Amino acid sequence: MRKNSKMILAAAACLALFAGCNFAEEKDLIISVRSVSLDRTNDDMTIGGTSHLYATVLPENATDKSLKYTSSDPEVVKVDENGVITALKAGTAVITVQSKEVLPVGVTYENKKATCTITVKDTEKSDFISLKLGEDGNWSFDMLPYDYEIVIEYED
Repeated sequence: MRKNSKMILAAAACLALFAGCNFAEEKDLIISVRSVSLDRTNDDMTIGGTSHLYATVLPENATDKSLKYTSSDPEVVKVDENGVITALKAGTAVITVQSKEVLPVGVTYENKKATCTITVKDTEKSDFISLKLGEDGNWSFDMLPYDYEIVIEYED
């Protein structure tokens, strides 16, 4: 058999082999998350306040774009599965959002994540003076944000 005939035979064998194969369709391909980012990396809140962290997952056509949100201190800031955060008490907590995709066994992959540091302060107080005449006939006023009361007494 000639050299060219062998090559043609080998090519025909390869074509026959591949003709019987069922190649994965595009819908079966797994497109991994490359990055996760948040709309901000830090925020200040007051006790009782709520806010929303908006996450972006890239590429946009990733197969599994589901995310998991966690708080480093759920007693300070709690976060729900949609990224809504609630300030519970004064302190600092780090909110982490992480991709949840699970790849086939044997595939090494590090889930992508992003963080936002939340600082919770006591209820904000505005500067004002409140003057009151008490039932006992004494005047008092409150000065905020200083959190103390001064009583002024007078005689008729």
